[in-house]
Amino acid sequence: MTLEDVTKCRTLTRGFRLAIDILPQYKDIVTFASSILRAVLSLEIASYFTCAELHNALCSKKCENCGQFGPFLYLLRCERVCYECMTTIDDYLPLKPAHAMQKVAVKKKDFNKYDVPTARCLPGRYDRLRPRKHEKGGTQLVDFKRMFPLFVTDF
Repeated sequence: MTLEDVTKCRTLTRGFRLAIDILPQYKDIVTFASSILRAVLSLEIASYFTCAELHNALCSKKCENCGQFGPFLYLLRCERVCYECMTTIDDYLPLKPAHAMQKVAVKKKDFNKYDVPTARCLPGRYDRLRPRKHEKGGTQLVDFKRMFPLFVTDF
């Protein structure tokens, strides 16, 4: 059951809410990482991993790539990542769908057939030096590493 399913079930009845709220993994996420849960739900990526996967990633200290301390959580794959890997490895650079489709030479109709993990980012420009500028719509981002095996079978 995905994290999105758990969250939706929680809203159905009081009984479901009470049953889900006592699950140790869900309780830990809500207690210690509620902002992560809100981020996962607002980015609309909660359907791509389970409550257990998020809990395990939050409890882990090691970078999935190199094994060093990983203080960051790459939400598109629900993985712990260190600063070095996050900033130097292209696999941790999300792409707009058009750019990702261009990289694997896939047409939009083929892209839409698959359940490619996408995150819907909040619209706007985020800059430390200038105030936030609101923009209409939002940007979708895909994780190329998770998308790549769907379209390329010969590695």
